[in-house]
Amino acid sequence: MLGQLVVRKLDDDVKVRLKQRAKRNGRSLEAEVREILSGVVAAEGSELDAREGFGTRMHRHFAEGGLTKEESSLLDEAIEEVRRGSMPREPGLV
Repeated sequence: MLGQLVVRKLDDDVKVRLKQRAKRNGRSLEAEVREILSGVVAAEGSELDAREGFGTRMHRHFAEGGLTKEESSLLDEAIEEVRRGSMPREPGLV
């Protein structure tokens, strides 16, 4: 279902500038506003993805395919070494 949006109390100058922009882009005022809003929301989504925590990104990454047996084994070894207070042998595994 497609929604509708009514914007009240929009400055006349903003409306005029939106109409000018729409004309430059060969779109109706409605299509121009739709394009602007869609672009802003899409860009914001990218920023939110970038601000996700490491754990959230890792969970999403591995939820699809999981770890191979070798990766799982290496991770388990690294975790055990950290628990014992020593550094993992493989760089980057913590």
